[in-house]
Amino acid sequence: MPNIPDSIGYINKLRQFGTNYSPGKLFISASAGGYNNTNFYFDGVGGDAWERTARDGVLAYGASTSAVHFAATNGTAISNLVNIAGYLSEGSHGWQSPNWAIDGTSVTSTGAGGWFIMATDESYNGTWSGQSQSSFTTWFAGNALGGTNSGYAPVGAVCHVWEPGGLGNDPYIYYGLWQAGKAFAICAWNSRTVRHRVQAIGDPFVQR
Repeated sequence: MPNIPDSIGYINKLRQFGTNYSPGKLFISASAGGYNNTNFYFDGVGGDAWERTARDGVLAYGASTSAVHFAATNGTAISNLVNIAGYLSEGSHGWQSPNWAIDGTSVTSTGAGGWFIMATDESYNGTWSGQSQSSFTTWFAGNALGGTNSGYAPVGAVCHVWEPGGLGNDPYIYYGLWQAGKAFAICAWNSRTVRHRVQAIGDPFVQR
């Protein structure tokens, strides 16, 4: 089960943005709050097909080439995320430990790190235990990606409750629509490639 203080920290983060940056509005916008979340990180070490597709998607939707960081299968794993807008990796399939998101060493985040979406190519990352793979509960933990008090936890993520037979979400659409300023719910819903094994975790009304 997730740590209750971690969950409260995440709720407080959303409340802060809703109160200070989106008063009277349904959607909570990171850009309205002056967040400099511009960089996309697609770590394909371990298998880079989905990461290449994600890269092509955000570029097609207007991201600058300097803001898109990609690691190929034979490259070096990305270990530091700076001013992150989106993140995709192979997770444990990229030879990272199952608790890579919270150990603060495999992957860390700095700068404006609390307003991004993510996914990993792991079959069971939508379950509580993670089945020896990373679990979405670790992504939202208080020390996620080396941060504190949910400061660097994602604001939204798509994950799987069973083997989806692929990524489960089309990364071209998922990250491309996020780059285009669509709400997390729209990004997650429209990117589904399977119907019954995908879940979205996070606030549906947040956007870049």
